[in-house]
Amino acid sequence: MGVYHTPIFFICRLPEKPAFKPQKGMLLLDGIQDPGNLGTILRTADALEIPVALLEGCADPYNHKTVRAAMGAVFRTSVVQTTWEEARAACAKAEIPIAVTALSDSAQDLRTAALNRMAVVIGSEGRGVRQEVLDTAGVQLIIPMNPHCESLNAAIAAAIVMWQMKVS
Repeated sequence: MGVYHTPIFFICRLPEKPAFKPQKGMLLLDGIQDPGNLGTILRTADALEIPVALLEGCADPYNHKTVRAAMGAVFRTSVVQTTWEEARAACAKAEIPIAVTALSDSAQDLRTAALNRMAVVIGSEGRGVRQEVLDTAGVQLIIPMNPHCESLNAAIAAAIVMWQMKVS
């Protein structure tokens, strides 16, 4: 006997887009283009109760690959989308410093930063955080790693930052 698959079709309404509200200990995603990475980040953020906002250039949070990787997180949490300018202005008004992850000699070891009092930007898989964001954010952070490693996958970097937010 063969296995038969019955096609399923359904229609659902996407949730209303919530307004951006800056919070201490939140993640700002800048240009995360891979739906699998975005879904993994959203799933991890849901597990660790870390608020997330998507900046310009991110994959569609309701793309089927994002939804699959998120394992339901997009339905349990509010997916907030905003612009860098709006996020920067709102964080400044709320007196929440913004840090960016960067491969820079002047970047601070993220283990020494009070991440639970900041908003932290994670950049895209290929180019990292946009120059505009690097130039206007406050602190640059680096995830310490073996010198022979160039970088980490965006979802892994985000998971490390989120974990550090919980323990700092």
